[in-house]
Amino acid sequence: MKTNLIPLLLSLAFYESQARAQFIFDDFLSSQIDAARWSPRTPFSDSSITLTGQTVILLNHGELLTTSELGSTLEVKGRFRFTGNIHDVFTIAIRTTGAAPDPRFFNDGFHFEIAKASDDGTRVNIVQVTKYVSGIGTVVAATNQDFSMNQFYDFKISDDGNGMKFYFDQLDIPLLTVTDPTPFGHKVGLYNREGAGGGSSISAGSQVEVDFIQIESGPRVDLIKAVKPSFSNLAVGQIYQLQVSADFKTWTNQGPAFTATNVSMTYPQYWDVSSWNSMYFRLQSAP
Repeated sequence: MKTNLIPLLLSLAFYESQARAQFIFDDFLSSQIDAARWSPRTPFSDSSITLTGQTVILLNHGELLTTSELGSTLEVKGRFRFTGNIHDVFTIAIRTTGAAPDPRFFNDGFHFEIAKASDDGTRVNIVQVTKYVSGIGTVVAATNQDFSMNQFYDFKISDDGNGMKFYFDQLDIPLLTVTDPTPFGHKVGLYNREGAGGGSSISAGSQVEVDFIQIESGPRVDLIKAVKPSFSNLAVGQIYQLQVSADFKTWTNQGPAFTATNVSMTYPQYWDVSSWNSMYFRLQSAP
């Protein structure tokens, strides 16, 4: 057989899951909290939630809770910075009902807590996960991660309904993992520590600035990039063999040889090309 270079037209397709998922994204660029996404709460006399046009500022326990009931699997991403008291605590709560008989914290769920310094000064750069059951919190995972005040940091939480992974600053390697299937509720909330109005003078002026929050819940939609080659300038009656290569050096036959019945045709198979620019097609024609 000899190589006959035939022009190929690649038909690009994207396939995606038809399963329904929930998606929440808020970059807080508006002039007021989106009531369709969030239930805001400022439980103390000095608590506030302020939109700057670029971020949202939580002061002395500003609180945002999703209005939607989310699925049992989810991923939460965001970016924040501490801009007030070093004894502040920023909390992202998952699997919570949002109930708060004690206005300082949600009554249930798993709380991802980040703090610069403990009240007694013996601990710094605190990152931990606390499990709340009926208002009683138990730390189930903890570590230390160096960070600075007034600097933005990314975080991520992924939950498959059984295990949870918690990321801070570096989003490719989890900082903490927790295995626990307990489903208290299906909402996500975020808040910071109370100040003097909530009875904690040491943390007065606690202020957290949040740049964005993104929540994906339910089946994840993954796109697959695929191509279907089309041929033109074929010789009717000629036998051709389609070949594929990843490096333009080694070629592999794909499917059986076929006889051209028209001057052009579209091959009936798609190829997944996740690694774009590493798949090449050619036709070999029989002598």
